[in-house]
Amino acid sequence: MRYFLSTAVFIILMSALCISTASGLDDVEKVKEAIAQINETFGRASIAGDWDTVFSYYLDDVVLLPHFYETVNGKEAWTKLQKEASDKGRKVESASFTTVDLWMCGDLVYEVGKYGMSTTLPGLSHPYADHGKYFSIWQKQEDGSLKVKMLIWNTDLDFRAISNQLK
Repeated sequence: MRYFLSTAVFIILMSALCISTASGLDDVEKVKEAIAQINETFGRASIAGDWDTVFSYYLDDVVLLPHFYETVNGKEAWTKLQKEASDKGRKVESASFTTVDLWMCGDLVYEVGKYGMSTTLPGLSHPYADHGKYFSIWQKQEDGSLKVKMLIWNTDLDFRAISNQLK
């Protein structure tokens, strides 16, 4: 009984914290707008190959869980992978990121979104088109800005569609 009561009190307190944090609709709307602007910047900067701008929105200890690849730990490792891909001829031709759902708890913002992207790869005669979904955890910084703490994404395409594009 004691365990049940302490668990119930914990759940109620955590729920109250999350509700009080997210209860200000203005705050949620402001955060949605800020993330929409960042997502637009991500798209433009990716097309321009301006990875410094893209990476300025990631925490140093960011964790990335990309499709078809192992976990990437840290902004430095992510920067290295992007530079290697760019050096090998990978170029983003188009990119869009759209928030589908967003909620806040404390200094964390959870975003579910969808993406569309077209990329030129070495050896392909045409850009490779992809679309899928992502889940981001953003952390509010002391200066009020938002930085990505964790990012998970995966394609909506099956292997046949991908291999047909790569022929």
